[in-house]
Amino acid sequence: MLQAEEVTLKEKVLIGDFQSGDIFFDIDASWGDSYNCDELFSSLKEQGAIIIKLHFDAVPILTPEFSHAHTVFRFAENFSASLKYSDYWYCISNTVKKDLYSICKSINLGRPTAHKVQLGGDFSTSKHIQANSKISGYGTFLLSVGTVEPRKNHQLLLDGFDACKDDYPELNLVIVGKQGWNVEDVSERILKHPDYGQRVFWLQNASDTDVLGLYGKALASINLSHYEGYGLPVIESLSQNCISICTKGSAMEEVSRGAAVTTALNINAVKNAVLQLRNEKRYAKLKLDAAEFVTPTWDEAADGIYNALRATRTSPGISSLPCQAVYISIRPDALHRSISSIIEYMPYINSVVVLTADNFYNKLSDKLAKLEIQITIIKESEVGLTQLPHDHQVRNTLLRKKLYAEEIINDNFIAFDDDYIVINPSNTDDFIQDGVHQSYYFYTNGADWLGGFPKPTSFDEGLFKTVRFLKSCGYDYKLYNSHSPQIINKSLALQILVRTEGMGLDEWSVYFNIAKHLHPNNFADRPYRVIGWPGNISSWLPTAISDDVIFENYYEHNNYSLPTGTRIDRYLDDYKSAKVYKSHVRPEKAVLTLSNQGLAFNSDKISGPESSRCELVLQVELRTFNLNLRIQNRNYDFNELSSTRWFLLRFSSIKQNKPASLDITLTTDDNVVHFLSIPVSVTSGAIS
Repeated sequence: MLQAEEVTLKEKVLIGDFQSGDIFFDIDASWGDSYNCDELFSSLKEQGAIIIKLHFDAVPILTPEFSHAHTVFRFAENFSASLKYSDYWYCISNTVKKDLYSICKSINLGRPTAHKVQLGGDFSTSKHIQANSKISGYGTFLLSVGTVEPRKNHQLLLDGFDACKDDYPELNLVIVGKQGWNVEDVSERILKHPDYGQRVFWLQNASDTDVLGLYGKALASINLSHYEGYGLPVIESLSQNCISICTKGSAMEEVSRGAAVTTALNINAVKNAVLQLRNEKRYAKLKLDAAEFVTPTWDEAADGIYNALRATRTSPGISSLPCQAVYISIRPDALHRSISSIIEYMPYINSVVVLTADNFYNKLSDKLAKLEIQITIIKESEVGLTQLPHDHQVRNTLLRKKLYAEEIINDNFIAFDDDYIVINPSNTDDFIQDGVHQSYYFYTNGADWLGGFPKPTSFDEGLFKTVRFLKSCGYDYKLYNSHSPQIINKSLALQILVRTEGMGLDEWSVYFNIAKHLHPNNFADRPYRVIGWPGNISSWLPTAISDDVIFENYYEHNNYSLPTGTRIDRYLDDYKSAKVYKSHVRPEKAVLTLSNQGLAFNSDKISGPESSRCELVLQVELRTFNLNLRIQNRNYDFNELSSTRWFLLRFSSIKQNKPASLDITLTTDDNVVHFLSIPVSVTSGAIS
């Protein structure tokens, strides 16, 4: 019925040919293809490709009993890879989209970015096809079109027909479709039906023309599938002016747009749906609905998909200049200090929006009343929040998602925290240049983030989860939670925050890594331009920092009596000195490997200046273990349950002029004990 033509590619497209921002559109049922989907998608992501999945349904996941075991296994593999790597999902109905969301929620994967796309249904240019001898002699009949398989629910179809036989003696049933898998009992029931060949007919080799002719003669078509992603037989039926009976609450009801008779999947409901066709007025109305049904065309479907693909290239207002600062705060004094610095140094900011807890609204209003800038304070209850999650990262994501959805928020804005202060003049070029957002990061490789010792903080735990998520999805994993104001695009932020809601991830690192993948021409990474974070430069070191400082992370213990320039110089000098000291630590990256073969260290000794530290990473290749590290009467223990997988050795704790060693004892799960002693020394002399 479709005048399709085979397309032969003149050239092969290689994975290496993909460039950043190119789109890979997985348009077919690729779970049946021979390649490894996970490897393919991973390779495409490495090339910077945007992956879009055309999603028909998730029947093997939702109702595996209606699919072959081999199909369930292969589909699950493909579906898992798609969940990891797909940037967008195009679902063929709202029903399929809702079910996709439900699956992801059940496994705590957030909500993927999904859009509904329309399929077509114009199978013939002619509304009516003349009957031929092959389709004569069935009298008044219900027509069921579709492969005879478990999901299509032919058992209920036969039950419903049998229930109607006595009340509707002239009614017949015509089943059109080949025999599928695992339906031997249904096939036998059809062929051995007492009315087979008289009132019940099964056509296994009907042509397209035959099917259309049957639609033209049928009393109605009937489709009682347990699940459909779209429901082409319903579209096909209505397009031929044939009344359609289908499953209530299904995608078939959705695509019929109110023109079909719907029924629950039980015998009485099916019987009632069929018997109402005997009412002449009701039947006439249903016939009119079918005649007035506007069949979606494949040209419209192609245009819709093309427009959706084009829409992935842009985000609303992404090139507009920011003039708005947006906060989440419950701290009146800190907020006053931060906004005051905006007024002094960021003249292009003309309005401020603050989301706060209801019980802080009056305190913030009183404190900010005299500031000479337009300020809007929104209560949490005004955005539908009455109770917040306990997890810090989950709470932040939810608050920002709710706030950014408000109409008052501009297309592009500057996201602030109340402990950020502006200390040097700023202009819009600091955030956007020729439509390119300046994205400030503080850590180049998030996988190297070790966290606090001996126990990671909630901030650390959030970064660990963030990096795992970004890596598994094929995105970059720089860290942007830099205690720095950032330019944010409203539309993109909402899309990404919704995708990761409830997962406990760092919203800035997720936002920028995904945004720059989806819109590589609109984002540029820049080292962050902030002093004051970390407050103690010896606690950890950013891997990226700029001398051109604009902002400061405010800590009360900092010496604010000093001129701004002096504070900047001191902080940058401390940072650069710490980097130099760290560069003299040997080995540069200390790794201790734990395996069944024992302990292995990637150097024969550890050395470094007194003012530096060695961060010894544990590379664990064991399921269970006990590890003890001892140096100068200090003991540290690790096992498979330890959330920390690194050891901090401060050279300042090593007694000078006294031999020292790091003594390590490993006990494996089979109670084998391994021992390793690593010499430790403090280097002396000038560091330059």
